Amino acid sequence: MSTKDNSVQRYGSDVIVDLIKAYGIKHVFFNPGATIRGLEDSLLHDNDITLVLCMHEESAVAMAHGYAKVTGFPAVVLLHANVGLLNATMGIFNAYVDRIPMLIINGLGPTAIEERRPWIDWIHTNTSQASITKDYVRWYDQPTTLVSTVQSVERALLLTQAKPSYPTLVAIDSSIQEQPTKLEFTFNPGKELISPQASNEIIHKLSSLILEADFPLFIGNTLGRYDDAVRITTKVCESLSIPFIDLGGAYNFPSRSCMNITNDYRFYLEQADLIIALECSDLQSVLFEHENNNSKPIFNTEAGIVKIGINDFFVNSEVCDYFELQNTCLNIVGEITTSLELLCERLNANLSPVHLGKTETRKKIICNHTRFKHPDLEQTTLSVILESFWNVIRDKDWILVNEPSIKYGKIIRQIWDFDDKHIHLGNSGGCGLGYGVGASIGAAFGIEDPDIIILSMIGDGDLNFSPSTLWTASHYNLPIIFIVVNNNGYDNTKMHSKFISNTRGRNTYSDFTGNEFDSPKVNYKALSDAYGIEFIGRVYNGISAEHELLKALHYRKMNRAPSLIEMVI
Repeated sequence: MSTKDNSVQRYGSDVIVDLIKAYGIKHVFFNPGATIRGLEDSLLHDNDITLVLCMHEESAVAMAHGYAKVTGFPAVVLLHANVGLLNATMGIFNAYVDRIPMLIINGLGPTAIEERRPWIDWIHTNTSQASITKDYVRWYDQPTTLVSTVQSVERALLLTQAKPSYPTLVAIDSSIQEQPTKLEFTFNPGKELISPQASNEIIHKLSSLILEADFPLFIGNTLGRYDDAVRITTKVCESLSIPFIDLGGAYNFPSRSCMNITNDYRFYLEQADLIIALECSDLQSVLFEHENNNSKPIFNTEAGIVKIGINDFFVNSEVCDYFELQNTCLNIVGEITTSLELLCERLNANLSPVHLGKTETRKKIICNHTRFKHPDLEQTTLSVILESFWNVIRDKDWILVNEPSIKYGKIIRQIWDFDDKHIHLGNSGGCGLGYGVGASIGAAFGIEDPDIIILSMIGDGDLNFSPSTLWTASHYNLPIIFIVVNNNGYDNTKMHSKFISNTRGRNTYSDFTGNEFDSPKVNYKALSDAYGIEFIGRVYNGISAEHELLKALHYRKMNRAPSLIEMVI
């Protein structure tokens, strides 16, 4: 039943649902509560929006996060009162750092005291509830009438999609949702906020720098989030023999291209006389080597550094995700795809025999030095298992919707081949645990092709932050193959524990650092069974890896339902 059915009384929540539908919202991820019961009812009686029940508010935000990564479009997250928003804050922080669009609608107890129920409505009413997450959203509001609520929600939908993207939040009084209304609203969703564009003059200057350089080099982090940016970058790099370093925040560059020198980038940083960062704010982590809290450059310090993109266009004083300043010779603020298109045109128009000669020289150097795969990668249990997984999926259509950690993600990208049809979605952005399962579910809702194999590699620490999220995957029969990387604890903090112990000259840890999941060990088969997920089996080596993944693929084909593999390392 449409909320515009004239045969029934309409309410404020019906109007809000009409508005988000007009703006193309197709999914609402929520955890229920009394302050959003009006909106929940309107959504339940609407045929066009999928209302997705989540077991935890952080998981609901993570689902919207993964959905936006796949579709490039925001979903709505519906949260109950202050308690729901407080539970969701970790997920909101992840989305903020990862520059993800989503609209968060947060229920609010009645502002009018005469409408409050005893006790519960009082403690679930804040005078400035949206300010709880004010530092992790682009914009927030707490409107006081239905008319102002409509405008606030519309503004939030516009602002969340502006680049760089961030979450927006509107706290809506439960009384506004539940009030009867005869007001008629007309929505005009054609509005759009256009990102700033780099000028022709500045792009011409950059093209001259590239053509004059002997050894230019590109670095990218989130190009895959922008339409056509990967294709244009690949074309420029391969036509002019410009090497590319992939930092892995998204799919940025084909693995098998000769110009992808990520696995051996230090050699090229030493050669480069011009470094161009494409949508990449953090250059410190790639240009410097860090040991014992000291940094030393591993690049040619005489090289010019150029940054292109719009990530630096919105800087928050509260969160230091603007990273260390570098000595750049040119900072270009502009939407990346348009900037790359203009740059490609300029480079082609100004090529000369001299420039082509430089291109050929670089090509010879790169082809003689490029390592397509990982000849120096240590043969560990992890690498052997990942190789075996790759042997199973290499000729299939698949997407990796989550990586277990930044460290493991780098190893996966060394072993698996990624291209335009086989991509990964990067990590959580804020490195907050509890993201992976939810983001994988959101991505699955956004993937329309039923033939694409959805793979999700989840760290055991991450899964144990939000195991109940698995229920949503089971309930909606999402054919995700979850691979839990079980290293029996918080691997990253184990390393920190050992480092600090060594630094202080104390006895080094042996088997126990305080970060292990022991006594009891987590039973992932029982966990899977509890949430209706098919447990495929445990993987210990290359042979079992191929066997269990083949079983998971068969189960997916026959049942179109989620399954879980435990990968013990």
